[in-house]
Amino acid sequence: MKRKREKIKVGWRRTAVCAGSGALGAACFYVPDAAFLLWILPVPALALLFAEGEGSGRDSRIRVIKLVAAFTLPFFFCSYLVGFTIDVYFPRPLMLLLDLALILVATLVQGLPQMVALAVGVRLKLPAPVRAAAVALLWTVAEWLTTIGPFAFPVRLFAVSQWKFVAAIKTSSLFGQLFISFLMVFFAALLALSYNEWRKDALKRRPAAALLIAACAVFVINIAAGSIATRNFADSGDGLQGTGATAPELSESAGRTMRIAAVQHNQPITDDDRQRFERACEQARSILESGDYDLLVLPESTAQFVRSDKYMQARLSDLAKTFGTDIITGGAHRVSGEPAGEQTSQTGAGGEGSGLVNLGKARKDGVLLENAVHLFTRDGGMSAYYYAKQQLVPFFENGNIQKFSFLSGDERGVFETSSGRVGAIVCFESVLQQTVRDTVLSGAEVIVVPSNDAYLGEEIRRMHLSQAVFRALETDRAVVQVATNGITAAAYPDGSLVSVPMNEQTMLTAVVPVSGSETLYVKYGNLWILVCGALLALYIALSHLRLRRKTLLAA
Repeated sequence: MKRKREKIKVGWRRTAVCAGSGALGAACFYVPDAAFLLWILPVPALALLFAEGEGSGRDSRIRVIKLVAAFTLPFFFCSYLVGFTIDVYFPRPLMLLLDLALILVATLVQGLPQMVALAVGVRLKLPAPVRAAAVALLWTVAEWLTTIGPFAFPVRLFAVSQWKFVAAIKTSSLFGQLFISFLMVFFAALLALSYNEWRKDALKRRPAAALLIAACAVFVINIAAGSIATRNFADSGDGLQGTGATAPELSESAGRTMRIAAVQHNQPITDDDRQRFERACEQARSILESGDYDLLVLPESTAQFVRSDKYMQARLSDLAKTFGTDIITGGAHRVSGEPAGEQTSQTGAGGEGSGLVNLGKARKDGVLLENAVHLFTRDGGMSAYYYAKQQLVPFFENGNIQKFSFLSGDERGVFETSSGRVGAIVCFESVLQQTVRDTVLSGAEVIVVPSNDAYLGEEIRRMHLSQAVFRALETDRAVVQVATNGITAAAYPDGSLVSVPMNEQTMLTAVVPVSGSETLYVKYGNLWILVCGALLALYIALSHLRLRRKTLLAA
């Protein structure tokens, strides 16, 4: 008869320290001005994990796993608890249950890889600096997994919290957003190991001091390198501006520029298609009458089924030709079949009912849809080319929850306009590094993001906006996000930002640089992760061989 194994305890104090570190770290996503604390908040948890990881045997492994779970799961659960709310499609009680289910799923899906990364990293028998780098690299690899594949949802990367501290994230132009996460964990791990060394022997402080100096060097070098690596533009704002915000002019050193106007019509997809389109056109005319613009951008879902609706085409063509402005707009496109409710008269392009009703009816009638972006040129013509969204939002655009679904496109969207090549990214795609990078490699000189965030809570909308700052830094491209009810904004290649408030019918105008350069990140992407992983594996292998050789010689 097998003897029952004794339960391994870790102590409530250590559990509370790890859980507190995780929960406070999550709070940094909701208080951007205090988000810089996330560089040091993991230190107490990492110190406990490193200390426990030095042990051996089953008991030590179990304690490490429990402490890792105590830190990681509260971090993700609390970071989603406030921000991950969806406010559409279902009755409120059912929506609350769905919100909770999505929070739990997101916590597990993103938390488990991070748990594995930490549990493995803290138990590696390596010199302290290498051990800290290994933990940071494994954490970064786990974050990388959330940015790829059909279920990519990288909105809770460590680096995302730092979007307001531009000086600390400018090295994104060198190695991308994930590099900032790596530096944050590396810095915290060095501090944690320094504290552990000091606790072991307070009289021999040299090892602890060396690790502390290394941590400070990581921080200072990151800021210095970022300041050198990023081009400097005139200050273009650093936060939310008033209604009808206009970005200040760029300095003459910025080179080629593009004047862009953006419409925030504050009418989401749940409203009537025709009403939403007419409101957007009225705002567009008002903006274009007030100045000379190279490009006007309308939000996602503004012109539904525009390619088969003569009335919509005529309205947009007239605006483009009258004011000599290229117009980019978002709107569903039928791949095959006859979309329900489509008409060619002035009575309504979307038919009666809300946009969701029309999309749902279209799918029921066997219509294949794409979430697309369309271009009307300043001579009044509609471009034959359009961009179909490639990375669909998991569960929400593929028919698992909605009564409609979209097909994904198969090529990046780059439009040739009279003032430059404009890359189109649809809504959620802007949080994906590789999608934007591929668009730049395809020739985009400016990035526009027609978006519809109306069904998301305000915190998630702010997180969406924060990603635009990183995409601008990574690619040396201006990123103009145009949302139905916010947040509409322009992010500049130096990390500065100008935006308009949420939930208002308003507009944004901006003069942005037109860039054809390639940053180190655009050229090589996240290759540095593979290189560092290979070097770490080689170091571990050589250390193992050296130890084995010593053992054999001793024998």
